[in-house]
Amino acid sequence: MSLASEEAAQARHDASQLGYCNIKFRSVTARVQAYAGVEYIDNVTYSTTKPESDVALRAGLNIQSLWPISDLNSLYLSTGAGYIKYAQIGSADSPYITPNSGILFQMYSGDFLINLHDRFSLIQSGSQNSTVNSIFGYDRLQNTLGANVDWDLNDLILSAQYDHDLLMATQPAYKYVNRNSDLLSTRAMYDLNRRVSVGLEAAGGLTYYDQQRFPNNNYYSIGAASVVKLSQFLKVRLSAGWADYTFDSPPTNSNSNLGSDQNSYYAKASIDHQLTRFIFHSLTLQHNLGLGEWYAVGNLDTASYSVTWTADARLTVSGSFYYSTGDIYNPAKESLTWFGPRLEVQYHLGPKLFTSLTYQYSQSESATTYTQNRIGLNLTYTF
Repeated sequence: MSLASEEAAQARHDASQLGYCNIKFRSVTARVQAYAGVEYIDNVTYSTTKPESDVALRAGLNIQSLWPISDLNSLYLSTGAGYIKYAQIGSADSPYITPNSGILFQMYSGDFLINLHDRFSLIQSGSQNSTVNSIFGYDRLQNTLGANVDWDLNDLILSAQYDHDLLMATQPAYKYVNRNSDLLSTRAMYDLNRRVSVGLEAAGGLTYYDQQRFPNNNYYSIGAASVVKLSQFLKVRLSAGWADYTFDSPPTNSNSNLGSDQNSYYAKASIDHQLTRFIFHSLTLQHNLGLGEWYAVGNLDTASYSVTWTADARLTVSGSFYYSTGDIYNPAKESLTWFGPRLEVQYHLGPKLFTSLTYQYSQSESATTYTQNRIGLNLTYTF
């Protein structure tokens, strides 16, 4: 499954998990939260030799809303927006829109499930994405507009998805990353039995940049996938195949090692496990060839693990670890290793108010090497 397909699947899942709502107008329900927080960062600029520490203040709103237009059609909105203010480094101040914000319209027609979606985010210098090696000042707008169709033929489900993807930096120094992509993916999954599904998947797309630092390209991938439900508490997802990128010739003055063709196998395995009533954890291992957010293309191996312990009705403790290593083209070839853990403790002070304490460490080993520690305290109120 492509990344865009996975995000759309997550949005459909979120739409069915709205849960408690504090606002209702006719058939529209919504949950609104306000939050504020303070965070200490020991290397705001991601510097190798001269790290600058600072304290950041953050405030914003989270909104989730569901409008069941009919028994077969529904409209779902999920977004968070706010502003971050630094005590000393004023150039880092900026508004933001949280990742995975979006609008989803879902409708059924016979054996078809159709969703129209628009996912958007305004990300501040990589700090809202713990799996992206960061660059100071690299704020960017991302928008994915598209449609997905699932055709349910009982034991066989056929899926097709189209997306137009936009990536745009807000600062002139990083305008070279600005790009548009047209992406198409298809999948056929067959249920061998109640526990095992197998299938084939294929994807392709075109990407074109506003500037010439990175060459325009097209890609295709083809492979196989499987979902295995070992029990009601344990699910395994597997996929593997071949991916190929063909690039236009880079500019003669770009000093690029990027050839006209990059190809590699891709493979992904993920495990979701409800260990006990109180503990859930997941593991993902992946080898992937794909476009980067601040580089042309990367051939990376990644591993991520997360665990959540719901100690009681008030206390939740969660942790995660991410590791990525491989080669990227920026446009010259570089080796990249990026890793770091994250820990969060959340405590409900009352039925509508909770606080959370977070710690995150990240380390990058590439052309720009840095380490960073972040400690944050947040307070969230549900209206």
